[in-house]
Amino acid sequence: MITIRKIWTEDFETKKGEKGTRLSCQIDTNGKKDVLFLECEKKWS
Repeated sequence: MITIRKIWTEDFETKKGEKGTRLSCQIDTNGKKDVLFLECEKKWS
């Protein structure tokens, strides 16, 4: 069974100084906890 927990966003900056946004959520898969994320340019946030 897969359970998707609360989704959150956070801004970040790369080593090159580029700004972006990360959309993340915690997923539980048969008792194993992981974080799933997607990163995009700041303009798409």
